[in-house]
Amino acid sequence: MSNKAENRGGSVDGRYRISGLKVFAHRAISVLPPVYREKVAERFFRRAEAPAPAAEHVWQYLLSASRSEKKSGKKLEAIVAKGADNFYKSQYRQELNPTMGAFAMTATQVLLGTAGKQHGYMWGSHRETSTALIEKRDESAPILVLNERTIAIPLWLPELTNDAELEAKKNWCSKAVPMPTAFRNLMKGKQVNSYDPSIKAFERDSVASTIEVIDHLLYNPRLALLALHPHDPDAMGLHITLFGVELVDDQKLQQEYGLQKDVIGVYQDVARRNGVTVLFAVGETEEVFTQCSQNLFSKRPAIVDYQNSMAQKWTPSQPL
Repeated sequence: MSNKAENRGGSVDGRYRISGLKVFAHRAISVLPPVYREKVAERFFRRAEAPAPAAEHVWQYLLSASRSEKKSGKKLEAIVAKGADNFYKSQYRQELNPTMGAFAMTATQVLLGTAGKQHGYMWGSHRETSTALIEKRDESAPILVLNERTIAIPLWLPELTNDAELEAKKNWCSKAVPMPTAFRNLMKGKQVNSYDPSIKAFERDSVASTIEVIDHLLYNPRLALLALHPHDPDAMGLHITLFGVELVDDQKLQQEYGLQKDVIGVYQDVARRNGVTVLFAVGETEEVFTQCSQNLFSKRPAIVDYQNSMAQKWTPSQPL
């Protein structure tokens, strides 16, 4: 029975079998308004035992169908979808393993990606996206791994001295009022000349990008991370997505997660020395994966000299 199923180009459970009806159903989802596509994909098109957003499963299946038609003129097996599932099994996690956790904790940069609240309706529905780069500051790491499923990202903000602005910042973080005027001015940036006079261009610093990420998190508590490490052999980084992201101050983070005083004290000292304040974006891991290999670290020469205790160097004249 299994041989017949394989000869027909599908797996026994039919997950990878390509048929005209299934291709039509997968293509039909593209005519739906964007706001409904993900929901429909999750409800009807998620492959069994496969993680990642189900919308990815739809495109993997359609790409498989397209390639099979071009390759042999016959619709056989969803090779792209099958390869994606093999990737998920080998390199995809829903929580950090020890190697991934160590990579994240020793990363020197993390690129953040968010999307704000929804605008428009039906086919006109869209979300604004924003990015920000958080770098290591002195001894403070840009990623704080609280446990295998929880991550905190320090977000550095300019210090506000005006009492009214401080109150506005507090209310902004609780979604009671819009962001403080000082932050809004930073986000706007400075207008610069563009090659095309009809295009308005603005220049702003990294602080403004961080403020925009925070503003988006208040309305859509999901955060994508790309952890970057100087000793990453593949130079592809570690990809992490978080859900249920909350913004907390240093004291609340220490109390809720039982952190040692010296752990949180590093961030407090950096904030004090640089005249800034720090908020933490804390979320649960939804996806954790690396694009290339599980060997996230390249081997580096040891600092300690072990020459005396090392075995004799191998030469081609010796047996393997």
